[in-house]
Amino acid sequence: MLSKTDQVEGKIIDNQIYLMMPKSEQHYWSPELRLTIIENKDGATIKGIAGPNGKVWATFVVFYGLAIMLFIFGGALGISQWMLDISSDWIWSIPASFVLYTFIFIAAKHGQRLGRDQLLKLRYFLDQAIINAENKQSSTQQDI
Repeated sequence: MLSKTDQVEGKIIDNQIYLMMPKSEQHYWSPELRLTIIENKDGATIKGIAGPNGKVWATFVVFYGLAIMLFIFGGALGISQWMLDISSDWIWSIPASFVLYTFIFIAAKHGQRLGRDQLLKLRYFLDQAIINAENKQSSTQQDI
């Protein structure tokens, strides 16, 4: 059960937990913490992934895809025309795709830096929730 807090919002869907910053603190680069709980005979295992929300992932996939397509198709056309001694502006798609890729990479690193403090808050919240759950479990076992 997620406790109500002003620091972190969350939702539970089946055995998955989504932790995120409150709406008032969210920005484009705000991270999410997606956790999966796998119950086993010794208790439970928590697996998770931290990253930006789905809109940010999709945006970067599109831009990386465009850079790759520019490199492959523009580069192939440019090199083909160059090898046939035809004047080609498409040959510039090769360095342009590297510039685009570098720009996307720098933007991603900048976004990671902007979301770092919020990610640490999410992780701290998760650690405290696990500690509280373990303390409740050990105090319940002592009462028995």
